Amino acid sequence: MAQEKNSDVSDALAELPDHVEASVRSIVDFKVEHALSATLPQRAVERVTATLGRPQFIACIAAFVAVWVTVNVFAGPLHLREFDAPPFYWLQGLISFTALCMTALILTTQRRLDRLAEDRAQLTLQVAIVAEQKTTKLIQLLEEFRTDHPELPNREDLVAEAMSASANPQAVLEAIREGHEERLPDGLAPPV
Repeated sequence: MAQEKNSDVSDALAELPDHVEASVRSIVDFKVEHALSATLPQRAVERVTATLGRPQFIACIAAFVAVWVTVNVFAGPLHLREFDAPPFYWLQGLISFTALCMTALILTTQRRLDRLAEDRAQLTLQVAIVAEQKTTKLIQLLEEFRTDHPELPNREDLVAEAMSASANPQAVLEAIREGHEERLPDGLAPPV
């Protein structure tokens, strides 16, 4: 089975241009590394959370509550012993405990996903900075070619000149923060 998957992936990659294939492999490696870095308890929590997040689980909860209430409401007329008479204190306790456990499971899963999101954001930022540097260099080279080529008219291009200057990421971040501080009402912290 695993060999079939690898074969299908290899076939799909073979149809892609080399630079796209390298990008796809990098993304796959990133995701596989994240999946493999999970500890056994983390994997168990993620499996349980995935199960709890399905619509079938909501249907099971509704059915369980309906059976619980029905059995306890009709136990008296059927001469059976009620195990949780209305207002169903045991059911309330069970639901509260289940909600607490589900909250802990979801928070644990979300914490791990937040780390993945942070890694992605860092990677995206790094790629954006490198792309901006490459674009700046290309604009500089094109401007140099335009000014050096004897058949092209030499004219001043203020936009190209401005774009050929590399941006300082720290200065951009500071400008964004200052913009938030200026536009947000007093007492609201700017998003970081």
